[in-house]
Amino acid sequence: MTRTALIFSLLLVLAAASTYAQSPAASPTPAPKRAAKPRPSPTPALAPTPAPAARAVLNLTPTEVAKLILTDSYRAKEVNYNADLIRLPYAQVLAKYDFNLYFETGYQKSKFETAGMSNSSSSDMDQSQLTTLTLSKPFSTGTTALIEFTRNQTRYDLLATAPVTFVDRYTQNIAGLTLTQNLWRNFFGMADRAEISSAEMYYQASRVTRANDLQALVLEALEAYWNAYVAQETFQEALNSRDRYEKLVSSIRRKSSYGYTSPGELPQIQAEFEVRQQTVKTTSADYLAALDKLVTLLRIQPGTEIRFQAIEDIPLPPKLSPVEVDNLRSIKSARLRKDAADKAYDGSKSRNRADFSLVGKVYTSGLDETDSEADNEFLAGTRPRYYVGVKYQYNFGSGVQDEDILNKKLTKELEATRYERARLEVGDSLTNLERQIQATYNVAVSVKNQRVLREKAINELNRTYMQGRTDISILIDAMTKYFDSEINFIRTIGAYQIALNRFAAARDELIPDASVPSANVQTGLSTPIDERAQAAPGGAESPANKGETR
Repeated sequence: MTRTALIFSLLLVLAAASTYAQSPAASPTPAPKRAAKPRPSPTPALAPTPAPAARAVLNLTPTEVAKLILTDSYRAKEVNYNADLIRLPYAQVLAKYDFNLYFETGYQKSKFETAGMSNSSSSDMDQSQLTTLTLSKPFSTGTTALIEFTRNQTRYDLLATAPVTFVDRYTQNIAGLTLTQNLWRNFFGMADRAEISSAEMYYQASRVTRANDLQALVLEALEAYWNAYVAQETFQEALNSRDRYEKLVSSIRRKSSYGYTSPGELPQIQAEFEVRQQTVKTTSADYLAALDKLVTLLRIQPGTEIRFQAIEDIPLPPKLSPVEVDNLRSIKSARLRKDAADKAYDGSKSRNRADFSLVGKVYTSGLDETDSEADNEFLAGTRPRYYVGVKYQYNFGSGVQDEDILNKKLTKELEATRYERARLEVGDSLTNLERQIQATYNVAVSVKNQRVLREKAINELNRTYMQGRTDISILIDAMTKYFDSEINFIRTIGAYQIALNRFAAARDELIPDASVPSANVQTGLSTPIDERAQAAPGGAESPANKGETR
């Protein structure tokens, strides 16, 4: 057989084998049919397990955060309670000018000897009904008024040896008015009015401080909001980074299986993938911690799904006119405390003088055997009694008066120093916050541009790497810098928003005066004490400003 014939025979065999392989396989012989077995009756189906209730969703915005922190949080209640603690010292000062009503009545049996009857021995025992009624009222002019009424009804148990002319009963009514006017200590109420003004100024300062504390609380809540938002976006970016590295690991593993990778490329990218896994774990913990802090601060129902408002762009820095430092709440509070210390010092100097007062009394009485005649004589005023005099009193020996004056003087100097320091510090703070806003804005814009360039670089390097023209280490470095720029941009946005809120708080624009909630709604207290002070006798104006009489 020639060589050509051998090759031709081999081709024929291969063609026959190929034809046989493409022919359909023989169908298997079907098994004989068996009788169908009876099916058991179906077991009744159990009721389906109810699906878990859907989680509540809260779309959280900065405005909603400010509302929740003021209405629902425990911290706002603490601020309101602390601010209302100053109500008691102010009320205690006003209580010095309350009406003082005193009433006493009783029955008395006595065998005491009296000067008028000891020698006569005409009475064995006397029985008396005594009634006393007084009403006193101090005024902020240094005047004290006292109205007094006494009634004495006495009956004697006369002895057989008593004279026939001796009466066995009598009724005596005495009423009068006593006025005391301070002439040296608390001269015409100088110390009283200074004390009232000081207490009211301290109270008003506490109200201003309360508004400032609520604003600081809103600022803290907004910072917690932005920190939670940044933590969420950072966690999401960590997930995106991990997913991108995971795809790159799969791609390089496939190339490595074909032998197209350099030595160490696959372990290098796998090691970087593990770094991204670690970042996911840490950012997840940071996000949950920031979210828990926000939920606790705002008293949001546990289990509520919180959705943050997405930030589309970087807002421009606000163009605002300069604010008057003296109109800010922190400066108002410091000024009120300084003025209150001034008033307290003036009051201390007046109150620690000697007590030299003018006293005037006018009384009328009625005395008779019968009640009716005694009342008629009392009402007619035919038996008056007048008294005019002075009294002097001075305490000395311990030197406490001088120490009290020195204490008030030091407090005055301390509050004045704090006031001047606060004015300078607030002015510097406003300037620095405005600079910080501009700097943070410029950084945010720069980071945004950097992110765009990083993304462009990573896309080009990824393409050249797939073409084998770029080393894997250069691609990894570019990807790391890109993801860092993404996180840096998110954090810069949060820092810029926090800087805006801090600047608004420094200008008292985060919670304007007209928007400060009433403390009485939060604490359930009755009428505010400053309203009760304005309704006190002496006028509707504030006594600290007008110096009315109480």
